Amino acid sequence: MPGPEQPGQLNADLSLRGLPVQAEGQLPAPAALLGDGPWPLRLTLRGAGATAEAQAELPGPRLEGANVALSLAAPDTAPLLSALGLPGPRLTEARLEGRLLLPAGGAALEGLRLRAREATLEGEALLAFGGPRPALTARLTAPRLDLDALLAPLPATPAAAPSAAPAPSAAPATPPVPPAPPAPAATAEGPRRVIPALPLPNLAPRGLDGDIQLAVAELLVQGITYRDLRGTAKLADGRLAVAPLAVTLPGGRLSGRLGADGTGPAQRLTLALRHEGAGLDLRPLLQAYGLPGQASGRLELEADLSGTGADLRALAGSLGGHLGLALANGQIDNRLLDRLGGDLRRMLVPNAPTEGGTPLRCLALRLNLREGVARPQAMLLETGLADVVGSGRIDLGQETLALRLLPQVRLGGLGLTAPVLVGGTLAAPSYRLDPAGVAEATAGIVGDLVARQMENQDSVLGQLAQQLAGRGNALPDCAQQLAVARGGRSGPVPAPRPASQGQERPASPVDLLRGLLGR
Repeated sequence: MPGPEQPGQLNADLSLRGLPVQAEGQLPAPAALLGDGPWPLRLTLRGAGATAEAQAELPGPRLEGANVALSLAAPDTAPLLSALGLPGPRLTEARLEGRLLLPAGGAALEGLRLRAREATLEGEALLAFGGPRPALTARLTAPRLDLDALLAPLPATPAAAPSAAPAPSAAPATPPVPPAPPAPAATAEGPRRVIPALPLPNLAPRGLDGDIQLAVAELLVQGITYRDLRGTAKLADGRLAVAPLAVTLPGGRLSGRLGADGTGPAQRLTLALRHEGAGLDLRPLLQAYGLPGQASGRLELEADLSGTGADLRALAGSLGGHLGLALANGQIDNRLLDRLGGDLRRMLVPNAPTEGGTPLRCLALRLNLREGVARPQAMLLETGLADVVGSGRIDLGQETLALRLLPQVRLGGLGLTAPVLVGGTLAAPSYRLDPAGVAEATAGIVGDLVARQMENQDSVLGQLAQQLAGRGNALPDCAQQLAVARGGRSGPVPAPRPASQGQERPASPVDLLRGLLGR
């Protein structure tokens, strides 16, 4: 303190969990501290190449009404995060600035700007404490967010070299420990599961209300780039609603809404999504997710799902709602067909090519879900190799399958038809020929599809069900199944097949086996 009218100077050498930090600052003059005028403050911290600075003006001996300019520059925040015991996010070549205001009953952050290799972000936020719960209002705009880099684990801190110890005395050699036997495939919990028991984050905390607008121009997650993510989130009394919500995937754009209800014993989640425009371009979509991408066509998607659970497995076991997929006049990679149904494909068409593509005339799937059990309202696949129509159930809670499929394999001019039963689990499906005849299987599939469509008897699906029931035991065609998959909306349908293809002779299971064995 040089004098009563001169500001004080602060200098200190600190150690934060082994990280040396130098601090310097400027304090108000003693006369200012005793008077009624403002208190100017400045504090600068330097360590591990990073510099953080705060310049503030306090109205007096209280924080209310303070105005603080904040800035941070760091080549790498990893040493600082390790010293603070924080997992992240890690930033490199980072510059952060903003202004913190402390009005009565709240706090505001204005002019927030972050520039780093991993993220670019700007916006403002206001936190108010006057209501029954703290209320956060924020607007954030991010030209770029790399979540892969932001959430990557911090580099390990080099361990200290162990002190030298005297050499141990010679001891008799001990036989090596035999390796442990391999773990069995099935654990004490039961058979292997596909859906992991991954804990879900609490999206609707009850101790905070909020209204947040988010816009991200480019988002990188697990190596996949998503664009133009936009959402408005409203949180009140343990209930979250994100609407509208939209994002552009590789291949097209999805829009919808997301909800979370945290007022019950377990969180309840809702998600509704639908494609925009003509659908998702299949080729870039598959390539982005590492799937065989020799494909073409526009995939139409519609989902409206809800479930309750603390983890992903419990959520899947409680799902309700519907999921619809539709595609007409496309092509699919044979490697993808082999990956999705290799055992079934090899059973039906053992000599089918594994390279190249197959015309995908029609894909229609609509699942109606209730308490984790999915039942098809539409299930039809028509390719250049075979047509498959089916019905049954998929239990996501137990991960079991109980489906009846009726494939028609075209080999030359012969149409080979035999019903197939699909059982087992999602991890290990099983296939066997249905002992019932083709006529009985056809009637069972048609009856099941009609019953599932009639669950929406007051809607367009109920009208489509009546049309299908009026055809007797004739299998549904592509136009009918596509209409069901789309929820009754119109869309493209494949051209009718040539008359010669409609005259193929159906065969019994014995004929199918003879055809497959070449006898």
